[in-house]
Amino acid sequence: MTETELDPREAAAREEERGKRITEYLRESLRGETRIETPMDSRCEVSVVIPAYAEREGIFRPLLSLARQEGVKPEEYEVIFVVNNPPSEPVRTLDESENDWARKRDLYLMATWQNAQTIEILRFLNGGPMPSHATDEERGQLEEIRSRGTRVHVVDKSGEGRTLPPEEANVGGARNRGVAEAVERFYGQHRKNGIIAQSDADTRFPPNYILSLVRAFGRDPSLVGISGKIEFELSDEVKEMFGGAASTAELFSRYQWVAKALKARKNVLDRKDVPAEEPRVHFSGANMASRAFEAALVGGVPKLAGGEDPAFGFRLAGIGKVAVATDVVAHPLDRFSARTALSAGHGQERLRLKDSLEGEGRLVEHPTVIFIKRQFAGDISRLAGDPTASKEAFRQAATVDGVQLLDDEELQEVVDAVRANMGDLNSSARLRELRGIIDAKLKGMHPDIPIDRAVERLLVEATLDDAVRERYEGALRETYEHEAESAREREVFVRAYAELIRESGIDPLDVDAVLVFLRSHADRLGKTGGADVLRRDPESARKPLQRFGELYRDHPTPDGLVAAVRQAFPELFWNPEENPDRWMLMKLSALMRALE
Repeated sequence: MTETELDPREAAAREEERGKRITEYLRESLRGETRIETPMDSRCEVSVVIPAYAEREGIFRPLLSLARQEGVKPEEYEVIFVVNNPPSEPVRTLDESENDWARKRDLYLMATWQNAQTIEILRFLNGGPMPSHATDEERGQLEEIRSRGTRVHVVDKSGEGRTLPPEEANVGGARNRGVAEAVERFYGQHRKNGIIAQSDADTRFPPNYILSLVRAFGRDPSLVGISGKIEFELSDEVKEMFGGAASTAELFSRYQWVAKALKARKNVLDRKDVPAEEPRVHFSGANMASRAFEAALVGGVPKLAGGEDPAFGFRLAGIGKVAVATDVVAHPLDRFSARTALSAGHGQERLRLKDSLEGEGRLVEHPTVIFIKRQFAGDISRLAGDPTASKEAFRQAATVDGVQLLDDEELQEVVDAVRANMGDLNSSARLRELRGIIDAKLKGMHPDIPIDRAVERLLVEATLDDAVRERYEGALRETYEHEAESAREREVFVRAYAELIRESGIDPLDVDAVLVFLRSHADRLGKTGGADVLRRDPESARKPLQRFGELYRDHPTPDGLVAAVRQAFPELFWNPEENPDRWMLMKLSALMRALE
């Protein structure tokens, strides 16, 4: 008898049990909590939960973009911000360097005033007074958001006496608090298994974000969770540090992705006698979503300072179907951030890279180390799900070239964590310590190497496969031609900009006037992405146009402006000899396509 053919009494008993578990989760998560007073609209399909810690400057990115959603009505979605900070100044941990500690402390001190201002901004959207600290531009944006009828709520876990307990006052605790609020609003008010999306407070959402979420779950009613596509947008500080879109940071990240994809392909080819396993869907807090009831049934989001997002996805995968939804896109900032635990989070990755470039240089993990860790994680997860697996099988999985990466007791701790649905070696301080032991042993066997050598090793390894080599070479040619065409189109855009500014007589530093004029003459700007941005998202074009105006003031001819823009933005006009990082990035992108 299948689940859909259950006896009515058995089905009713199962639903009753689900209800009890959801109620218990809500009781535990919301006990003593101040609740959102405004009821959820009965037509609401999506609740977006966003934790915010020292995010005063970035909060308008999610606010504006969520207010400007298309294809849905304001009453069909809502946004819950959980503004949070620790109850006291964070204590330095043993694995933190002096730089790590200073960044975490400074962030906490900054949050004490930024969070208060963020809460005032969010309360204005619920009928409160206009914040006195809002700039003229922000006042206009706030009026727009409120006039659009966007449902925005705030959970204050920042004010005195309102913070989460010390052990839960972290990004995982904040996410879980918001998720619990959303679950109660769906379940308690409407008995509706709505969609709970989660993201970050620096994220910009495309106009079809909410609609794409609804469609993703609507296409497959069996889904309990999805991991969406993430397209980072460079923050000003990262641009300054790494020199634009072809950043070293992006190169390092892409190298890791391609190495893991290559290992996954090798696993399938090398183990033909073993049925192919479902690929694990990696959840990221910048863009993930779940059904409300299932979020409660797995106990919500783990209250961790980092790694809470993949651990949440791991929990969901334990009770139902999860999938990658590439049409659900979010644009978080690529920035330096000390908001998560030291070994977790994209922002911490950027900080480690920054320290590395200022210190010992452009070294990355040896490809062999990445392969071994990927194999280890997969084997341990598979064995942990097999109750008949022997201790010797676990030892073999943890042994490399005769060296056991963890002793038996340490190995058992990892297995227990996997079986408890933690699923990630960033999930606790102890698991991070165990990961450090593994890393140290592997680096002793295979030390870090320069990024250019690492990329070449990947290419050699991958293109031993004739089919991969053929696809790679084709993808690289296509990518190169596309980049060359894009560079030509960018020059067309710059020349057209200079001509239009000269013809109009507009002050190039009057960005508002320039925006209006350029949008009315977009047909002369060519096919470049810049022209497309002016049509779709003119607000994001403000800063580039400000810089263009400054350059035009000193170089008021098409040829002069092109030369100035080439110098200011070398990553937009390049050749392989001038930008080897960009060339390596193109090779990695082509290899990724060949492996897919």
